[in-house]
Amino acid sequence: MRMPLASKIEERRGDPSPFWRSLVATKDSVWRYLLLGDVEFKLIYYRGNFRRRILQTMPMQCDKDDPLEVHILTCKRDLLDALWSLKSFYHYNDLSPRLVVHEDGTFDEACIRAFKGHFKGCKIIRLHQANKEVKEWLKGKRYAKEYRFKHYMFHSIKLFDFFKYSDTDRIFFMDSDLLFFKRSKEITDNLKAKRGFFMSDYKSSYSFKPKKLGELLGMEIVPNVNSGLVHFPLDQYDPQLLERYLKICSDRNFPRRGWMEQTAYAVLFSRQPGVFKRLSPRHQISLTPHDADTISHHYVWDGSRKNYYLVGLKQLKRAGLLKALS
Repeated sequence: MRMPLASKIEERRGDPSPFWRSLVATKDSVWRYLLLGDVEFKLIYYRGNFRRRILQTMPMQCDKDDPLEVHILTCKRDLLDALWSLKSFYHYNDLSPRLVVHEDGTFDEACIRAFKGHFKGCKIIRLHQANKEVKEWLKGKRYAKEYRFKHYMFHSIKLFDFFKYSDTDRIFFMDSDLLFFKRSKEITDNLKAKRGFFMSDYKSSYSFKPKKLGELLGMEIVPNVNSGLVHFPLDQYDPQLLERYLKICSDRNFPRRGWMEQTAYAVLFSRQPGVFKRLSPRHQISLTPHDADTISHHYVWDGSRKNYYLVGLKQLKRAGLLKALS
């Protein structure tokens, strides 16, 4: 079937005039929609053009005198997601804490400029710098050093570097695939009280079954911990307990290595029952449907990650977050 208009537009592809450039863009969008379907088309839009709009928002100030310090681990690929995650947290909770950004070795100068431009006063820890300094900091910790370097996993940075580079008595950390949609009174109240907390997972995504690990360590392990949203008082950080846990991992050839860091936090939270508070289910995860009570949502890599864009960014668009940040 001949489509004269479409053919005519294609003939003018490359024409510099705004009229033809606009028609070519419209034609491409229509064909993309027809080929991919509604869901994939929207995913391309929110992960592409819309996501980049965060770069047009005003910078946020990181108060160097704020007693709270936020840490985030990210990479070049997820830089825009990290900006959305942090700005939604800062904005809805009306906070301006210090910010420490840990990168995985993929940051370039453009990434550094983006973060320093959007979070004034933030500190960026380059991986090559951390590798030298954390190795010295872990001196005498055989199994911690083994996990952080010999059997390196991206997430191990959250378990060691966050604490090595902390200048306060407590840190708050969040993953870059987590968004806020409203103020969390639970979080702000616990921050004021300097009380530790964590969010729930829908299962115990651990390197060992909680009962088995508890038997090995001689303690009851807190189930269903998710380390994507945590407030941690530094006096609860126990390197010796971590060594015991990591030795168990090493002796068993590092089972389920991708979950070792999260399991380690479950162990630390279990050290003194009741010290760390579990956040309410309004701080959601995975495929839990959004509703009017949703405060935050963690879109993990279990099939729900695309909802960061299709559901999360779409909801923030409707809520006018970009306008509020401009």
